[in-house]
Amino acid sequence: MWNIQDIKKKKKYVAERYKNCKDSNERDKLSYTLLGYTMMLENRGTRNYTFFRNFIDFITRGKYTLINDNITNKKYKFCIKQPMNESFYNFLIELCFNVFNTENVLNEPVNFKTIKNDFDKVKQVSRDFYKNLGDEEISSIGIKLLDKDELINSYSYQRSNRKNYYGMTHKDYVFNDAYLNVLINNNILDYTLLTHEIMHAIDFKMNPKLLNQIYPGFNEIPTYTIDYLTIDYLKSIGMNKNEVSLLARKKEDYIQSLAAFTLFRLRKQLEIPKLYDYKEQLSYEKIKYFLNPNVISDLLEIESAVIAYTLYCDIKETNSFDKLKSIIKDGLDPNKIPNFNKYGLSNELLLETSKKIGEYSRFDKKLIM
Repeated sequence: MWNIQDIKKKKKYVAERYKNCKDSNERDKLSYTLLGYTMMLENRGTRNYTFFRNFIDFITRGKYTLINDNITNKKYKFCIKQPMNESFYNFLIELCFNVFNTENVLNEPVNFKTIKNDFDKVKQVSRDFYKNLGDEEISSIGIKLLDKDELINSYSYQRSNRKNYYGMTHKDYVFNDAYLNVLINNNILDYTLLTHEIMHAIDFKMNPKLLNQIYPGFNEIPTYTIDYLTIDYLKSIGMNKNEVSLLARKKEDYIQSLAAFTLFRLRKQLEIPKLYDYKEQLSYEKIKYFLNPNVISDLLEIESAVIAYTLYCDIKETNSFDKLKSIIKDGLDPNKIPNFNKYGLSNELLLETSKKIGEYSRFDKKLIM
């Protein structure tokens, strides 16, 4: 578990350095580290940092968090200008349409079977997963992280403005550490949450990119790839077949739902009356004024999910993680339009793969029939 007193000391130390720092690049590292410390303390479940702030949120109807988030966003420079042109935008929209048009894998909410999870057991399964992953570099980093108890926190309560977060990884750019926070759900989901967050930490260790040096959404490429491999692993070690099948379907339902939500939001903004009018009427000229950071982030996350499934299929075929590791280590310049051709991931291949979202979990349906 996290050492709260140590985190407080580090936060105080970094805050002092930030006050006296003149170098803009160094200030970015310090500010993002401070943000991580703050979020860690708020979601640790302590009386002062979690419950008190939740109480203030309750009596102010969320205004406390809203005001603080706005201050934080300005202070830590979250607004990144992504280069968008008509061709790239149309590619993203087509990906989104293709995912939206795939057969739904879920038609009702998922209710996993409740089990009393021992977090030590969850960590051991994650350790065994990374040990048997098939890539020495990724495995070595993952196991070292899992062996450091002070970097991993499990919790069953959180800040009210983080209710939709199952896990978070906080990057410390000063001491080169990644702190993991995983929500305990007491079901099979706990196993994928930990391997997912560990992969975020591995990504950071392999290439400690600042938040203003990456495209929003693309940070999920490694983790979404690992999600598929984790589900395969849980099935291979004899986890409940019904639960594993539901886990696979929930995985792909998320991206299908995101595509549907993104198109619905654009349709609403343009007042398009019918679903079949989407593709023709969502021209770049009409929609470019609605390309706010949230819409762009969602479109890029959909692309990330398609890339992840493509990488997963490649790993299963070649037993090589080289493409994934190259994407992590190279990074993607947010001042340039993303291009994955050098990794063998052409736009044509991604468009074709986007039509296959859902196949992974539909294949798994036979487990519960």
